[in-house]
Amino acid sequence: MKDQHAENTSTSLLESLESVLERLGLPNDPNNTTNDHGGNSNCSTLNQTMNGTTSTSNNNIPVGNRLSSQGYDGPSNGFEMLSGEQLDTRLIPCYSIQSIIPHKGQLLWRAMCPCGCRLLQTRIDEGDLQEIQMIISELKDHLHYLMKHRYGSYVVQKFFQSSNIQEHYVDTIFSLIIQDVNKLKDVCMENYGTRVVQIMLENIMTARNIRAITHAMMTITVPLTKKFNGGYVIEQCVKIILNEIAWNCVDIARDKNGCCVIQNCLDHAEGEGTQHLVDEIMLNAAVLADDPYGFDLF
Repeated sequence: MKDQHAENTSTSLLESLESVLERLGLPNDPNNTTNDHGGNSNCSTLNQTMNGTTSTSNNNIPVGNRLSSQGYDGPSNGFEMLSGEQLDTRLIPCYSIQSIIPHKGQLLWRAMCPCGCRLLQTRIDEGDLQEIQMIISELKDHLHYLMKHRYGSYVVQKFFQSSNIQEHYVDTIFSLIIQDVNKLKDVCMENYGTRVVQIMLENIMTARNIRAITHAMMTITVPLTKKFNGGYVIEQCVKIILNEIAWNCVDIARDKNGCCVIQNCLDHAEGEGTQHLVDEIMLNAAVLADDPYGFDLF
């Protein structure tokens, strides 16, 4: 049952967070990871605002409920109970945190406020292996939700932009994102989600990942092309395929069928991806001109 709770999205909490964030006038660019004490104190203010709404007995204080990807599943008032001792830890402003290790279990909550978002981006870029593993462990079951969130989306995209994360961790996050195509489709159509997916696509370089995303996109291409945000994702996918063809143009052009594919790409595609293909063909013109199939490209 706990696992089911961990997989359901809390739309009620999202609405509460966004409402409080708007009232507090929090900054709009969580991607700025500068250590701004004035802005970072808002996380503490936000937590106090949310936790001060209800008093309870037995020293229990309501805090934000667990999130899931399928809807809210928790107490009717939108909060769950944590002890006062746990609350005291959570009220520590993000800017005063030197290490996230003592704050285990709080990273999902922190990813959804502006200063916590900045903190996690910084730790992804600068943290040690233990911190990276902790961040991934606490956020991996909520990736689709965070990708659609105003602040959480910046944390997810940082996984693909940072050079501090080992490749197998990036591959794991990538696989978790694309394994559920319905959730992937919803993310691609959403304002924040489409940006994260495009950044993810720009930074996957292995042939295996390219094959995986191509296979995943096959079933949702049509609905995505009919939506404004989804269309940008499809364009990025086409660019990836054209770039892969360009990088391997000599090998492909020397094959009878491969040569036909390249000719069709040149006839029907345009833009940055096609220009890359043309540049690679010209760079290898001498080799291709001596090949019976490669010669047909000129």
